Amino acid sequence: AEGEEKILTVMFTDIRGFTGISEKMKPKELVKMLNKYLGAMTEIIIANKGVVDKYIGDAIMAFWNAPVEEKDHAKLAVKAAIEMQKRVNELNKDADQEVHVGIGISTGYAVVGSTGTEHRLEYTALGDTVNVASRLCSNAKADEILVSEDTFKLAKVEAKRSEKIKVKGREEAVKVYFV
Repeated sequence: AEGEEKILTVMFTDIRGFTGISEKMKPKELVKMLNKYLGAMTEIIIANKGVVDKYIGDAIMAFWNAPVEEKDHAKLAVKAAIEMQKRVNELNKDADQEVHVGIGISTGYAVVGSTGTEHRLEYTALGDTVNVASRLCSNAKADEILVSEDTFKLAKVEAKRSEKIKVKGREEAVKVYFV
């Protein structure tokens, strides 16, 4: 199966300074903290009709509008991101180790479907939209949510500000909105 090309909203999240955090904690404590965090974030993504694609260490990749069509995919992804940042702040109140998260969201065409080999298949999304979401996440500082122009237009949310930023792998600067 080659997968299908469709418009998705893709989100990447990443704990800022995770390497430093992991150096300070015992492995069992780290896993416990990470599982609590990933569990809370996953609940919010699912409650907002998103699909958790994968965990990459402390990072999460999620997307909206597949396999089930979702008219308000961009709005739901941004809503999830805002709720996730609030939940991180709540978790930090009674945590031994505070965490701070950067989030990037992009909307556009991607190929979604099963990829891999006969030994391991994965339902995932691929393409430029996924790359842009990942780059926006990389550019998001602690507690920031960066969304692409297409996401911003579709989600119809308020932004604190916008600016053009250079992202890895792109010739032209990308307009981003800070939500």
